[in-house]
Amino acid sequence: MDQVNNTCNSKNIFIIEDRVEDMELITRAISRQFDNVNLVAVPASEDLLKQITSGDLKKSRPHLLLIDINMPKVSGIDLLKALSIKEEYNKLPRVVLSSSDHHKDLDAAYSHKANSYVIKPGSYSDLKIKLKSVVDYWLYTNTN
Repeated sequence: MDQVNNTCNSKNIFIIEDRVEDMELITRAISRQFDNVNLVAVPASEDLLKQITSGDLKKSRPHLLLIDINMPKVSGIDLLKALSIKEEYNKLPRVVLSSSDHHKDLDAAYSHKANSYVIKPGSYSDLKIKLKSVVDYWLYTNTN
């Protein structure tokens, strides 16, 4: 896991994404719109799974997880399953950010306590708009 930027008193957003191009676009879209976020890149979902099962994720103090569904080794659904059985993560917002619009993925995500399911748009400008809404809502509007 790599910290992309580190601002004092910032909110920690973990981006769980294996595709380098998508990680760069998501990171750019969020960092250009929010100064007070600390982005943590998680390209290997199995690393996050280890942190979830060991309880070490809590030490990293994430405020929001953006989770891709289709990843090698450990899928986003597997991460959601692991999070859902650990009570200490019940209030941690989990937003699936995926290119998949299959109903089976949507149903699986929500059945394993995803808080939201957002389909990645095709353009960077649309991605910026969606991510602004997601981050605004989960970090500043929603009270959890």
